[in-house]
Amino acid sequence: MPVREAMRRWFADALLASGQSEFIGLLDDDRSIWGSQILGYPVIGPITAWSECKPDGVAIAIEDNGSRKQLFEQLLVAGATLISIINPSAVMSIDVKVGRGVLILANVVVNS
Repeated sequence: MPVREAMRRWFADALLASGQSEFIGLLDDDRSIWGSQILGYPVIGPITAWSECKPDGVAIAIEDNGSRKQLFEQLLVAGATLISIINPSAVMSIDVKVGRGVLILANVVVNS
């Protein structure tokens, strides 16, 4: 499975497992997957359509750090509420502080 495809599934799995937000679907700039489903949730359209969906929060799941940072900053300027998603199987040290917009996937260990 290509990394990008796997990242979509890992992201959806982490959000669903966390139970912290209602999951309405994914946004992805890859036109070839618009209208498809990932773990039973629709791929709605491009990332730029986030405001049309009227979400309570937006989470970013992009594997490239530079692209993720750029999108994070663009969404902040546009007024998006960026949420963090932590899969409940992650193990975190008691003194770890998680900022907004962080994605921690299954079975990850985070120490300070």
